[in-house]
Amino acid sequence: MFEIFSILAVAAGVAGLIHMGYRVTGRRPPRWAMPLGAGLSMVVFMIWNEYSWLSRTVETLPDTVTVVETHTYTAPWQPWTYVFPRVDRFLAVDKAEFQHNPNLPGLVLARSFRIKRNDATLTVQHLFDCTKGRRADLSPGTAFGQDGMPENPEWHEMTANDPLLVAVCAPS
Repeated sequence: MFEIFSILAVAAGVAGLIHMGYRVTGRRPPRWAMPLGAGLSMVVFMIWNEYSWLSRTVETLPDTVTVVETHTYTAPWQPWTYVFPRVDRFLAVDKAEFQHNPNLPGLVLARSFRIKRNDATLTVQHLFDCTKGRRADLSPGTAFGQDGMPENPEWHEMTANDPLLVAVCAPS
């Protein structure tokens, strides 16, 4: 909703500037000048808004958040995205939230955030085994044993260069 109001405000502002420019010079604007200016400004603003979304969103995150992975988007109704793909979602972790258990070296409890443009953020709790290169996704109802390990975790093997594993297991 905010984007629609922003686009309309930009269009009205540009049309107003065109009108004022012609009024100052004492001439009448051509009938096509204001609609063309408003239409072009809407397209330019929309493209800027979509392509700058990642940097504007990351700027609002705390310094402890690391962007792990970005995903590009292309679409036939936006043919320029085939030449210049844009990022529409990313995966991040907050290093300030990492939890280490001194009794379980090599294991790190961390949350990942899947942030997608115009969608709700998905938060997933993980247990990373940095020594074996694997992770277990934890649900809110995951039970933990006396030793601090989750009961019956379903481990997912990860490659050594997996960006999420590298971000979580890299020495601080």
